[in-house]
Amino acid sequence: MSAQEMGVAWWPGLVRVGALFVCTLILTAAFLSLVPGRRLWFTVLGSGTICGYLLHGFLIRGGQYSGFFDRYPSLGTPAGRVLLTVTTVVVMTLLCTPVVRRILRPVTEPEMAWAFRRDARGAAGPGRR
Repeated sequence: MSAQEMGVAWWPGLVRVGALFVCTLILTAAFLSLVPGRRLWFTVLGSGTICGYLLHGFLIRGGQYSGFFDRYPSLGTPAGRVLLTVTTVVVMTLLCTPVVRRILRPVTEPEMAWAFRRDARGAAGPGRR
């Protein structure tokens, strides 16, 4: 829905988007200032975040489709949310480990050399031999 459809003037949305953009720039700069310039113990996990990013959705959707979250309404309580958060941190850390990256590399980081191979006939360009 647009702002007008919700009964709000158009300009507060414009101001909010601008403020959020400025906040995003500040938070990005803050994050980048905290990134270390040398290799540490968690550098390996950081290089494997593509696995966690690409695969966590399958776990969430699997839990939703199987009814896992509906079977355990206690996960909605404060203690349940803490347990779910700790479990999520552990699972995401495991998804970023080198072992999981190596096993799932064909799915998450497929070999794309075939897509960039130059055709020997077309390499000289059209009309040239």
